[in-house]
Order: sequence, then structure tokens, then C-alpha cells
Amino acid sequence: MNSEEAQKIRLLENRVEKLKIKLNSAKLIARYYSQIADNLKDDTQNFPWKLDELGESVLLRAKSETNQWRLTMLSERQRGPG
Repeated sequence: MNSEEAQKIRLLENRVEKLKIKLNSAKLIARYYSQIADNLKDDTQNFPWKLDELGESVLLRAKSETNQWRLTMLSERQRGPG
């Protein structure tokens, strides 16, 4: 084998290595995108429930604060003018 053939072989080997690196990178990116898509799918399915829970929590807190305000106002009325 002469030096020109050896050079061509090295060039082809380098190209193969670069393609292997690109292929592995593409596989890794595809796996990450698949994981992201799965997470988004789960979030989409669970979002209405989470939103409902948050709404219930807000309503309960508002009721609690309203009741506390009413008790405070009633207590102040019962004490009379200060």
C-alpha cells in the first residue's frame, strides 16, 4: 500500500469516526427530547387536577380569612366603642 492509499484510508476512517460521533449525539438528543415529551405529557394530564387542588386551597384560605375577619368584627362590636 502506498502513502496515497494510506492517506485515503485515514481520511475515510476519520470520516467514519466523525459520523459515529454525530450518530451518538443524535441518539442522545433524541432520548432527551423523548424524556421532555414524556414529562410534558404527564404535566398535561395532571395539570387540571393540580389546578383544581390549587383552586380549592385558595377558596379554603379565603373562607378562613373571611371567617376570621367576621369574628374580629363581631368581637369589636361586642366590646362597643373604644
